[in-house]
Amino acid sequence: MQTIEYFIVPDVPECTVELPQGLKLMDARVDVDDQIVVYYMDQRASDEGVTITWYVMGVNSEIPDAFPASLYKSVEMSDGSIRFLFFKQDAKKREPIVAKVPGPRAVKDAE
Repeated sequence: MQTIEYFIVPDVPECTVELPQGLKLMDARVDVDDQIVVYYMDQRASDEGVTITWYVMGVNSEIPDAFPASLYKSVEMSDGSIRFLFFKQDAKKREPIVAKVPGPRAVKDAE
């Protein structure tokens, strides 16, 4: 048996949510408290979880050309502004790029 569940996505540029594996995203709305609520169907296929990274963008947000997330849908906040919900499953954070600086060089004595 499946159940309809929901979770809150905060109105922030990026967050992660742990959800059951095998879920089906259904819909998103803004509730009376101005929270973004995402509904999903839990198939209860596994006790394993999945990490989904959510991105909440507004009009005029700058989005990189190679933005790797998928657009899910848009919702209207209580003030009339629109938020676009993007998501990425099991996003892997890359290690920071660290420049390796060579150590000091030996200085030859001038004779």
